[in-house]
Amino acid sequence: MLLTLPDPTPCGILISSPAAGWINILQWLGDVEHIYRWHERYNNAVVQVARESDVPLADVPGTRFLSYTHYGDLLCADGIHPNAKGHGVIEEVLEHLGVSLRRRGIIAG
Repeated sequence: MLLTLPDPTPCGILISSPAAGWINILQWLGDVEHIYRWHERYNNAVVQVARESDVPLADVPGTRFLSYTHYGDLLCADGIHPNAKGHGVIEEVLEHLGVSLRRRGIIAG
């Protein structure tokens, strides 16, 4: 099973993050869009590999992860990495996919 990355801060948390080092992160990136472009390229590659290899794909951005009104509540202060609550949502996505795959006979269980 392959897993795409959650989108980084679609509501601009990276820029407005109270994290002490966000200015350093932004300087290292060059521009705030850099991290979005990297995530998009990475996720596109993961989707392509899953299709070519006939491997199940857990598409985190395409799930309820982004349906949260307060998306920032699912991320660490850096605005990129999932926090405990965010990992809980990813776990729900994986559990749902696992149940679906078991029902279709793709995995045992």
